[in-house]
Amino acid sequence: MTLEGLLGSLRHKGVHMNEFEALFHQNVGGFLAADERIECIARLYSGSWSQRHFIAGATTKRMVLVELAAGLLGPRPVFKGVRAIPYNAFDSLNTGAFFNQKRILIRLQSGESLNLGLNSLLTTVSGQTRFVSTLKALYHQYKLKPDTSSTSTPDSEIVDTRAMESARQQIRLHQNLGLGIIGGAIAAVLAAIIWAAISVFTGYQIGWMAIGVGLLVGAAVRVFGRGIDRPFGIAGAILSLAGCLIGNFLSGAYFFAQAAELPLPDALAILTKVPSLALELMAVTFSPRDIVFYIIAAFSGYALAFQSASAASRGR
Repeated sequence: MTLEGLLGSLRHKGVHMNEFEALFHQNVGGFLAADERIECIARLYSGSWSQRHFIAGATTKRMVLVELAAGLLGPRPVFKGVRAIPYNAFDSLNTGAFFNQKRILIRLQSGESLNLGLNSLLTTVSGQTRFVSTLKALYHQYKLKPDTSSTSTPDSEIVDTRAMESARQQIRLHQNLGLGIIGGAIAAVLAAIIWAAISVFTGYQIGWMAIGVGLLVGAAVRVFGRGIDRPFGIAGAILSLAGCLIGNFLSGAYFFAQAAELPLPDALAILTKVPSLALELMAVTFSPRDIVFYIIAAFSGYALAFQSASAASRGR
């Protein structure tokens, strides 16, 4: 049955379910045990910039993660795969919170760690607010009274891994690290020039412009490189830092030219010929808080420079 057909059938029966909930039940119901019931479900995510999205269910025997396709501003109701993790595969379960962000930290006996987030401002399924407490209660209940019938149940991922790996390989054929570096380098220089121009216009050397450099460079590496691998992120971070240094240098050169009453081209020529003077100028204009902006710029450049395989395949 299609997702639309399932939703229509449920509405006819008086059961109201959004498309995410329906997608979960459509792909999970077939392999649950006869005595197993779903206690509650929630929308979770993992990762930061390149997020993976899930509809998670806490059943009486295990946690089930149905992965969704990622959209521009969140998940799309498109099924990617499902993973069932029995409670006997858990080694530990901890939770935490930061403002409205709730975190679920699970360590499996295999050594794998799962760091899942639940944002209460983005609730899209009913009962989500009680998911964390319900999952903890079910896990602790299992620890007190293990279900021996499920001890042989493996941690399974019901997903066509061969198809996913084939898709990744196809994407890797089209990614281009060299082109990404060239695009990122051009963006770094342009961003540095813009930084210097704003400094000239305002008369101030603005440290937080470094964040804009990181965003612009990371986006350029992503667009030109079309990469899904970590080297693209590393290139984005390095080029972002380079752009920040160039922006700082050009801004400092302008103020040096002002102080020395020299045209800017002459000041740049002097600083280029006398590296020690350029380094001294950089040290004088550098502020400790710039370190924070540089770190954010490098992180932004890294995170934006590459994307998940699913996002890349949609962009092809």
